[in-house]
Amino acid sequence: MPKKQYDSDFLLGLQFSSASMIKPEGLPAISGVVLDKANKTPLHQLDPSRPAILSSPRRSQQGQREEPRKIITSMSLNDDVQLNKAEKAWKPSVKRVTKNDEAKTQELFKRVCGILNKLTPEMFQRLIKQVTELSIDTEERLEGVIDLIFEKSISEPHFSATYANMCRCLMELRVPCTDKPGVTVNFCRLLLNRCKREFEKDNDGAEIFEKKRKQLDAASRDEEKQRLKDELKDAKNQAKRRSLGNIRLIGELFKLKMLTDVIMHDCIVRFLMNHDEESLECLCRLLSTIGKEVDIEKAKPRMDQYFTQMEKIIKERKTSSRIRFMLQDMQDLRSNNWVPRRRDQGPRTIDQIHKEAEQEEQREQMKVSRRDRSDRGTDRFDWRDNRDRNQLAVSKRSSNRENQERSREREHPSADSFRRRM
Repeated sequence: MPKKQYDSDFLLGLQFSSASMIKPEGLPAISGVVLDKANKTPLHQLDPSRPAILSSPRRSQQGQREEPRKIITSMSLNDDVQLNKAEKAWKPSVKRVTKNDEAKTQELFKRVCGILNKLTPEMFQRLIKQVTELSIDTEERLEGVIDLIFEKSISEPHFSATYANMCRCLMELRVPCTDKPGVTVNFCRLLLNRCKREFEKDNDGAEIFEKKRKQLDAASRDEEKQRLKDELKDAKNQAKRRSLGNIRLIGELFKLKMLTDVIMHDCIVRFLMNHDEESLECLCRLLSTIGKEVDIEKAKPRMDQYFTQMEKIIKERKTSSRIRFMLQDMQDLRSNNWVPRRRDQGPRTIDQIHKEAEQEEQREQMKVSRRDRSDRGTDRFDWRDNRDRNQLAVSKRSSNRENQERSREREHPSADSFRRRM
């Protein structure tokens, strides 16, 4: 059966038909939807040149909208639409990182690693200039650069002074804070926070070691026990190296006036209160680094208390002999006005190495000349002794010969001897 089609004139004509003006029976009483009387407002035929405006009978009957209706016209997708901007518009707290920004950040870290690998006292100024020219303009990049310098420093404690000088040159570097718009963070603050986190992590290492010991005790197979034992040993050695490296860097930063003496005294007190061998070794490393700077006239009473406590630990003999000898070395170092017996083998320039080689060669030449002079003097005295010994031997031989002749004459007297007697 074909579908019926109705035009708009036929449908508009049904509005005022007799059937449309009578309310059907059984309709629910819904206010605003089911009306008691028919709406006698005629519907006008739509203009095909203008867009349709859909309106509900509910709103037209209630008459709540008094403003004129807006007609939405069709627009091209190529048109540039300007949106209204509010004065206090919402802004995202974290900037969305694109792939291009991430690639630039990784390239920055790669260049910093290359600079750190080439850092020497002789090339220090040139490499520092290269670092300052890098685009370190976000908090993420600044924290990444600080992590690279920090990890390099604690892995190479003999070069801590060089890395500390590098931090001193970068301490004024500032970048916008990510979480707080309008606030900046500087290099020095983030570096000190990094050292503090590492220092506090050292105190939490005992829990990790205890957990590994429990796993070792619970292991049943010999291979597993050996593996866990090696892992525990490696973890302890790594934690020890990181702790000593961090302490060395903290001491070098204090010598450059980037830390206060109050922080140093707090570290010393914490090490003395722990009484474990790792803390005492860190104490000796810290005192050997900053002892001369912190042992001033104002802090003499506190330093005397520290060394009294160290003397007590030595006499108790509850620690290993290695730790006791380290504490005794600190006592000797303080007695010698913090002048070490052996020179610290830190980084040196090529000119310093050449100068030390020349001094060593001069000392060797002086030793050789002294030995030659002593050898010549010994040879002269030996020649005199040999001459005296030869004369004595000659005199002894002559006297022996005379004695032998006399004895023969007594046994066999000759005519001459007889005549001499007569």
